[in-house]
Amino acid sequence: MGQKQSISKWTIDEHTLSIDDVCKKFDTQFNNYNPDESLGLKSQVVNKRSAQLSRKRRTVIVFRDGIKKNIDSEELVVGDIVMVNSGDIVPADLRILSINGLKVDNCIISGEKTILNCTVDKTHENPFETSNILFKETTIVAGSGYAVVIKIGSDTLIESLAP
Repeated sequence: MGQKQSISKWTIDEHTLSIDDVCKKFDTQFNNYNPDESLGLKSQVVNKRSAQLSRKRRTVIVFRDGIKKNIDSEELVVGDIVMVNSGDIVPADLRILSINGLKVDNCIISGEKTILNCTVDKTHENPFETSNILFKETTIVAGSGYAVVIKIGSDTLIESLAP
């Protein structure tokens, strides 16, 4: 495991984990060979992790019980597997599992237009500099991908930066 980095209460180490380990950590199932056949979270896990968030309503494609469905982003729970596409606002802090030309604009985090080519593998020990993490409220500018939810609501980086 890599060293954890922190900003106030926010910590992360998922960028150092293999896809299998990150899925195991969040009790979710991802089919790396055919992402559209991923099982995602089981309903009973979702029910245990349900949390109310007070943000703008957005829908997101998620896999639950092996079914791809659109849900309100406020219904996401840690461990959900989501699909992201060009034009999407990232709904939570995510660990990337699979990509197809995925690029993200991290302007909301960095303050500068910063387009990052995303990867599945860790590219840096520092979670803020690695390219296998997507942060809530950043914008997908190209491509598509699948990712697992690692932080939601007030636990996300963007929320920890708020005054």
